[in-house]
Amino acid sequence: MYNEEDEEINRLIDEAADEYQPLDEILKQHGLTFKEALSAAQELQSRFFDTLNACGITCGKMEQVCLDVVSLLKKRRNDDVLFLYTSLLSERGLFFGDITDEEQKIRVWLAHRECVDYINERIRAERILRGRFDVFIKHKPDNSATEYDKGEQKFLYKITVSHGFIAKDMNIYYENLGELIRKVNSDEMYSRIKPYIYSAVITRKRKYIMKRERYSPNIQSVFKRKEYEISENNGKNFNTYRAYIELYCHIRDCYADESDIALSDYCFAKFSNLSEWFYENCEAAGEVPMTLRQVIAWLAEIVDVWYTSGNDTDGTAITEILTDAADFVL
Repeated sequence: MYNEEDEEINRLIDEAADEYQPLDEILKQHGLTFKEALSAAQELQSRFFDTLNACGITCGKMEQVCLDVVSLLKKRRNDDVLFLYTSLLSERGLFFGDITDEEQKIRVWLAHRECVDYINERIRAERILRGRFDVFIKHKPDNSATEYDKGEQKFLYKITVSHGFIAKDMNIYYENLGELIRKVNSDEMYSRIKPYIYSAVITRKRKYIMKRERYSPNIQSVFKRKEYEISENNGKNFNTYRAYIELYCHIRDCYADESDIALSDYCFAKFSNLSEWFYENCEAAGEVPMTLRQVIAWLAEIVDVWYTSGNDTDGTAITEILTDAADFVL
């Protein structure tokens, strides 16, 4: 008898068939022949094991190799150790799998290469952003402007009240937005990351900005990490924190053309646990910024799932081992 389970299985089969792409088409997109791709996959395998040997690491169980590479990364960060680490973060069977089929090996190698490129780009971007933020946070902000843009005041008011946690028709809140805008626009560097500063002040200082007349926020305070207490979902708190995130994304979209979005995203992810909470409790959405550590933890978990399912073992948690080195890659 045909049942719902059969229907779901057939749906998944149909989706897989739709997503399947012949290897020759994939290789053509990458400008490679079958022979070139297979040779590159084999060369990468050889490089990985040769580098392990050169670093004095014995190749055995993957958990132990991860532990040894992470231990070495904490002592010295050079190209060889970073190569091993990013290779492990991208592992789906190229090094620790038992792949004998040449086509499968090429497919795994292509996916591995794409993942490594992504990790390396994130590391490069993080180094640049960290440097730019160090310059930003050391500068002395300008607070000399006496006027503010009333058009922007109306615009920001309309954006923020649409998210529900700010009551409409609040004159005190409306006037205090003008002061926030004045302080941010007074300083050229502050004005570059309006999305983060506006959303952080409005959410962190919500009671003050709504109820205290002539409230003037301390902008520097939003560059200290805020740990929201979100231990369980009682309905109201989850909705509130999700609204905070949605507010940031909304303001960011509205100010995208005039802001340093990369640095703003960096601050949003770095200075609170809202991003971590979101990806642990809500449906994933790529527009919510992640820290480099979050990216590494996400990739490490994928590796862990692949390895434990393929080897029928719990072992030492590869996710924890690889994530433990996240702060040492920069």
